[in-house]
Amino acid sequence: MYGTVSGSETATSLFPATNGRVWVGSSAGVLLVSEDNWIEWSFTSHDGLPSDFLGRIQGDNDGWLWVSTAKGLVALNPETKEHSTFDRRDGLPRNEIYFASLLHSDGRIMFGGHHGMISFEPREVQKNPFIPPVVLTDLEVDDVSLPIGDSSPLKTSLLETDEIAFDHDQNNLSFTFSSLHFSHPERNTYHFRLHPEDEDWRTADESRAAHYTNLDPGQYRFEVKGTNSDGIWNPGPTVLEITINPPWWQTNQALALYLVLLGLVIYAVYRQIVARERIKAKLEIKRVEARQLHELDHLKSRFFANISHEFRTPLTLLKAGAQRLWEDSDNPDDELHAMMNRNGNRLGQLIEQLLDLSRLESGHLPVRWQYGNWCAYLRDLVSSHETLATSGEIDYQTNWPDNPDNAWFDPDILEKVVGNLLANALKFTPPGGKIEFTTRTDNPVELVRVPSSSPSDGEDFTRLPARQIGLEVRNTGSFIPPDQLDRIFDRFHQIAGPDGGDGRGTGIGLSLVKELVEWYGGTIAVTSDPDSGTVFKILIPVFVEAPVALEAEMEFDPPPIPDYDEETDFSADAEEETSTGRPTILIVEDHPDLRALMRLELSDDYDLLEAPDGYLGLELARSEIPDLVLTDIMMPQLDGYELCRRLKTDERTNHIPVVMLTAKTDSESRLAGLEIGADDYLTKPFEVKELKLRLANLLEQRRLLTERLGRWALDPKRQPQAVESIDELFLERAKEVMSANLEDNEFRVDDLCQALAMSRTQLHRKLKAIAGQSTGEFMRTQRLLRAAELLSGGGGNVTEVAYSVGFKSLSHFAKAFREQFGVAPSEYG
Repeated sequence: MYGTVSGSETATSLFPATNGRVWVGSSAGVLLVSEDNWIEWSFTSHDGLPSDFLGRIQGDNDGWLWVSTAKGLVALNPETKEHSTFDRRDGLPRNEIYFASLLHSDGRIMFGGHHGMISFEPREVQKNPFIPPVVLTDLEVDDVSLPIGDSSPLKTSLLETDEIAFDHDQNNLSFTFSSLHFSHPERNTYHFRLHPEDEDWRTADESRAAHYTNLDPGQYRFEVKGTNSDGIWNPGPTVLEITINPPWWQTNQALALYLVLLGLVIYAVYRQIVARERIKAKLEIKRVEARQLHELDHLKSRFFANISHEFRTPLTLLKAGAQRLWEDSDNPDDELHAMMNRNGNRLGQLIEQLLDLSRLESGHLPVRWQYGNWCAYLRDLVSSHETLATSGEIDYQTNWPDNPDNAWFDPDILEKVVGNLLANALKFTPPGGKIEFTTRTDNPVELVRVPSSSPSDGEDFTRLPARQIGLEVRNTGSFIPPDQLDRIFDRFHQIAGPDGGDGRGTGIGLSLVKELVEWYGGTIAVTSDPDSGTVFKILIPVFVEAPVALEAEMEFDPPPIPDYDEETDFSADAEEETSTGRPTILIVEDHPDLRALMRLELSDDYDLLEAPDGYLGLELARSEIPDLVLTDIMMPQLDGYELCRRLKTDERTNHIPVVMLTAKTDSESRLAGLEIGADDYLTKPFEVKELKLRLANLLEQRRLLTERLGRWALDPKRQPQAVESIDELFLERAKEVMSANLEDNEFRVDDLCQALAMSRTQLHRKLKAIAGQSTGEFMRTQRLLRAAELLSGGGGNVTEVAYSVGFKSLSHFAKAFREQFGVAPSEYG
């Protein structure tokens, strides 16, 4: 027994040992306990103690321990673990336990109990020195004693047998043994084991037998040893070597036969395989030669295609630039100015970040307070990154609080903080990863320092009641080593990219975020784990009361919070029309000079959006919904074919015409683009006039289609027809959603967006592009068309019809109906 003292044992006596240890007599036997309550050794009835119910432990002058029990007195040598038991048969008056003990000065030991006291001299106690041999008296197989004979595994007496062999089915063995010591034989102790079946020695019971069943074939050694009545062990065990033979199908001869048969089968199969492989090798050589010739042709074709692309792009620039200089000789440096402006914009962004850091250090960062729904502002800001995450195959999730209170906040600060963190997360999250943005409202804070644009020297900051909002950006796939966590917010410090290369960016963004948050009175923390990724946590205040000197610091009036007015069109768009009225073209081209040329030539007639690669182009197309996409085919990461395919299979963008630019002149490339839905195909080098004409023709075709679809959607007497295009299919689905919710006067733009799985901006521009209506106009028109059907079909009076199509105000319904159809509802029919 090893372990700590549990407290469940009952101690009956204690006796000191060496090194601070204690001998404990308990209900669990004799225990040697260390200073830290660890049981170092135990002596129990399984080891030869006549009873686990102990009385006293007393040591003598020779280091022996004398232990009184309910069944006699035990002498125990702690060093050798030798022990002897004495009871009434050895001269003790009784076997019962003794409750008191004493070592007399003359060396005698005294024990006292219920029936008096005993006294003896330990050195005068004599042990029987005879060491008895242990013999096997019987061996049983399946509970039947094994006979001696030629037909039996036992050829002679067990006393003369050192080894014996059995068949595989003779594996249930029982051994009986005895010690040849007849003075108190009932006190003889036996230990036995069957190696390797038993790991440790086992103690025999009064039957002096050992039983083993279902032994596996193999070699075994049975060992047994014993003591005399005074506990003296014989020096070595009695040994019987046992062999259990395997069945014939597991013998070495059988295994050899199996190997021979297997070898013959393998050889026959090998001969067949060799014959076939020789035929296949000849055919493979011919196929390899043909494939190498084909690959060589393919490499040549690809090389010439790529090199022609590299040649045609600068050739296009040179021809177009020369033509422009020839047509506008008064301003020959205009293209140079455009290129300088493009690079200047990038440099301006970096300078602006450095200026923000400089303003922070001087305490003169502009503050632009705004009162309103800070959560709605963040929602629009965060959703603008969703398309980029989707194009990068990143799981983009957001979590928002319920019914957040309006407050005073600086939208520019929130945009820079959240925008930098989300851009950083998108940069370091690989495809298949996950970005999660969480916003929560924490408990109110009594007084918070209010940032000021230009505090006076020595002036204390104003403190006002505020509410803490929590922002958390979590992304997977990136890990910041612990030794870099303290430096991540240092200026110009860059972290290695996900491929182990040098860090990307300038190292300004996170430094600006930290200083903005702290200047604004908030806190920022970052944690990183190789498995779960990186988490940025921000606590930043928004103010309950208007900050002081608000008029001096605000550069614009705070927008009012609109209340619902019964006379206001419930379906009106919340989107503000900021378009110039000109078509918007998205240019997706990886060559910066070619983008500059097209910007130069097209900016007079169109609003332009630009993207240097397919992924950014896809993001802009989904978020801005342009009127036309002009894209190169050969681009890194996402080529023009895949960009076109994704645009044409996305319901948000499938109506947008796509024009492809390429240096490949072969018909296969042209057909590949047209098959995936491209509307036109232009080969480099191209004439700028031809490009302009093709763009104008496509946009005019799109305008005519929009007018036709708009007239069809607005015709109150239109007849059902088969849906011919994806635009008509989309309009049908939008009308079905409206038809199912006409009576719900609370069904608004956001509800329609949710039903069609689009954002407000995307749906607004989609409907404008295919039907010539905003979302609000489309919803109102569908309600009015249904009202016209009901009025012309006798579906009720004007009041009943107005309420049945979702209008709350009868006057509002009459005004809208007259604007739509030119007559009052009561006159329609």
